[in-house]
Amino acid sequence: MVKIERVSDFYRDWEPQDLLARKYKSMSPLPIRGGWGYSKEDAVVIDTTHPAAAHWQPFQGVRIEHAFAQLRMYEELIGIRPEGSQHAGCEKRPLEQMLVRGDEGKLYDVLRFEIKALPLDVWERLKAEWEAGVDSPGFDRAEHECRREAAMVRYVGEYWFEISSFFGK
Repeated sequence: MVKIERVSDFYRDWEPQDLLARKYKSMSPLPIRGGWGYSKEDAVVIDTTHPAAAHWQPFQGVRIEHAFAQLRMYEELIGIRPEGSQHAGCEKRPLEQMLVRGDEGKLYDVLRFEIKALPLDVWERLKAEWEAGVDSPGFDRAEHECRREAAMVRYVGEYWFEISSFFGK
């Protein structure tokens, strides 16, 4: 089991929207405010009135949720990890989606993903092995895939989004 640090603990002085826009310049900035989405109190607020919303037309809140989840996952597995403990081959698979009603009529979308990745050193070893042997007659593809799957680290990521600005409109 891999220990996942909260991005919010690492980037205490950065708003997620500002940090992600600076780090992921090839991607359109996200129309978000608020926190990193670890709880209702720390929810990512998806804001249809944010200036960055113009980059996400037609406006699809779920698309923005998935983009944010991808970037937070990258930060958890690569960005905030010390040198030598990063991961590669990061993937997320939806597990659950819930609508939660909050105070003052606020609505929250809670997404849970199974997240998996390979420790970077394992990924590099398996990649080199694959490239050297995949076309050779003695290469055992099934055994290689079995070792890859066994080396995967997994966790469930939960993401809270406040969606009142667009849900049902």
